[in-house]
Amino acid sequence: MAHPWLLAALLAMQAPVLDRRDPAAVAAAYVAALERSDVEALGKLVVPDKGVSTFLRMLVAQARNPEMGMFSPEGMGELLLLPFGLTKGLAIGPAQPQTEPGRSVFELRRELVLRPKLVLARQADGAWAVDLRASLQATAPGGKSTMLMGIEQMGALGEEGTVRVEAAAGQPWACIGRMNNLREALEAYAEEHKGKYPFADAWMDQLAPYVAGEKAFACVEHAGEDYGYAFNKALSEAERGRDWEQNRRLPLLACVAGDKPNATFEVDRLARLKPRHGKVIPLVMASGEQLCLPAGMGPREVWAAEDQHEACRQRLRALVDAAKAYAQAHDGRLPSAATWSDDLRPLVARRADGDPFVCPTLGQGPCTYAINRAVAGKRLGELVNHRKIVLFVETVAGPLNAVADDQPTCPGRHRQVFDPDGAPTAMTVTLSKAVVDVTPGRR
Repeated sequence: MAHPWLLAALLAMQAPVLDRRDPAAVAAAYVAALERSDVEALGKLVVPDKGVSTFLRMLVAQARNPEMGMFSPEGMGELLLLPFGLTKGLAIGPAQPQTEPGRSVFELRRELVLRPKLVLARQADGAWAVDLRASLQATAPGGKSTMLMGIEQMGALGEEGTVRVEAAAGQPWACIGRMNNLREALEAYAEEHKGKYPFADAWMDQLAPYVAGEKAFACVEHAGEDYGYAFNKALSEAERGRDWEQNRRLPLLACVAGDKPNATFEVDRLARLKPRHGKVIPLVMASGEQLCLPAGMGPREVWAAEDQHEACRQRLRALVDAAKAYAQAHDGRLPSAATWSDDLRPLVARRADGDPFVCPTLGQGPCTYAINRAVAGKRLGELVNHRKIVLFVETVAGPLNAVADDQPTCPGRHRQVFDPDGAPTAMTVTLSKAVVDVTPGRR
């Protein structure tokens, strides 16, 4: 029996080695990686660029969703049917259309010749790498690339924003897309049945005429199963809601284990179910919005956390407004570090949901925010770029007039539900009222 190290050496000898000093070889490897949608391989072949890396991950996550069909032949065919000026050279295909009673289908054909330009740049070590920014610019009409704008936006994200985008890219979008198709079928069913949803114990049977085959009820990411979705049992023969705000928190469909027809679920028991996609259970709401439940959490817990998160954001913004109002009345000078809470108390509106100086997630005071020591007492006119200057940060519960540096010093208390493995975050707010989620200890 060969030793593991010997086997690894033999495999390494058999694997072709890419000559990075040959631009043609690098270009060929890049095209091969494109065909495989191999993001990791692409990342090793492009010029290092944070915006490009983040953009690629997000784009490939969408392109792999068969329900979206962004780059499929069918998806491109849809564009040809719309007035985008793409129909030059379009011809009717078969001489005889497919004809049915009251319906005639013509196949239209057009051959598209695409000539994208792949630009490579020589690196400091002599190796060649694909310059994706330059490639998009060289290919786009007039050098104005919409995708390049997306890359610029991704590159401008802070560390926490990048984590969010990449976590979102890892969500089961194909599954969610298929559930959204079922949601639309349920809407169509309700339109024809006095505005009511089907009987829960036979919802798939009653929905069959509104979908394309039984595979419509199978999770696209679980091969070999005929069924993978469940309907909210509480909505059995219930009237479809018309209030969007109410529907956005009304679970309609869930991806659950079981592989049986007409499966149903109870909202209060979702936290006990085994996740189907790594560590989350995808849900689609009656409004069409989606929610990926972390293992062991129910939707009500997630929404409660979101509400607390948003209330904390509002409190931080209110403190900035109060600080600016104070400065207007005091020769443009912000409140001092020693008295800021006392100075702002008369200027901060009372809240029905608790003390405006206390984060609702913590629920204990007298204060859970601190002013940035480097900014307190300064004149607003002396501070340049208000968009980046942190004024208040979250901190541990303590006395009024707490002072901190321009980064949180407390354990995070706002868990991001889109990233089950992520650490809870704290928040900071700038002079421009921009609220940023940060991992404690990081800027």
